[in-house]
Amino acid sequence: MTVLFLSVSLWAAAQTQPAVLTEKVYTYVEQMPQLPSGGGTQQLAAEIMKRTQLSGKIEPSCYRTIVYFEVSSTGLVHRAKIKKASQSAAVDAALLRAVGSLPTLRPGYQQGKPVAVSFTMMLRTATK
Repeated sequence: MTVLFLSVSLWAAAQTQPAVLTEKVYTYVEQMPQLPSGGGTQQLAAEIMKRTQLSGKIEPSCYRTIVYFEVSSTGLVHRAKIKKASQSAAVDAALLRAVGSLPTLRPGYQQGKPVAVSFTMMLRTATK
């Protein structure tokens, strides 16, 4: 009886693991993830920029940062990281915070099923 209970417990634990850790991540799908209000990838980049709040002393310039993140099949944004940093660590950190603050998105779809999708975006930040 103990063995049966143990195997059921392990199966139940495996079922509660987040899908984020085990699902295949696509780079491009038939329908890409987007904001709940829609708008596509350009609107998603605009939302990240809108949420970017720069703090501290930052030299006036135009910064280019390449950001990577994934959107799970449930629309959760995770695994955000800087792929190519700008000359300002403060700008890069603000962009990562902005990506992390995105709402749950509409997931991407491939062959009619929701799937995980990765994004690599170059974001330009101009400071005065």
